[in-house]
Amino acid sequence: MKTMECAAVICGSANAVSSGKPSFLPEHQEQRCPEQRGDHRPGRGQAWAARGCEVAVAEMGDVTALIAAFSGAEAVFILPPSEFDPEPGYPEERRVISAVVAALAAAQPVKVLCLSTIGADAPHDNLLTQRTLMEQALSALPMPITFLRPAWFIDNAAWDVASARDEGVIRTRPTVPTQPHRECLRQAQSPPAQGR
Repeated sequence: MKTMECAAVICGSANAVSSGKPSFLPEHQEQRCPEQRGDHRPGRGQAWAARGCEVAVAEMGDVTALIAAFSGAEAVFILPPSEFDPEPGYPEERRVISAVVAALAAAQPVKVLCLSTIGADAPHDNLLTQRTLMEQALSALPMPITFLRPAWFIDNAAWDVASARDEGVIRTRPTVPTQPHRECLRQAQSPPAQGR
């Protein structure tokens, strides 16, 4: 059995779900947080570095950078980038999926957690098919994988404040808070589960 250098790698470390390290990761274990290269918010990994995390800059389609970020990790949390206007056939999403799968296969973490979506099991092609493709590809890997399929985060209701104030319209969908998903992340740190 190989020795793990860090407890977890968290992709998308500035996202509301993954940004709450104190609430879902043990303080005594090291984490590595890939920071998206070319992000319009440079230095967003500084808050993680201040918490004692190693920050790795990696573009989600860069297999070499992802292998470096994932290597030695016990657990990897994948927060796939969202594309709200994908090209037909999802070429960019497929490139990212291939890179993530190749990196996980090479790094061999003990377990993987992936933020998906409630519609990932839809049988027909739609905007959420990108998550279907990610789930299908990750499911072929040998390590235990957990998929989170949230509907909508209550935190996103903040987007509706302006329309509520200015137009009297609230466009919020059924919601769940991000905190339970952080708890799932924390539980993913427990001993490896069998199966999916």
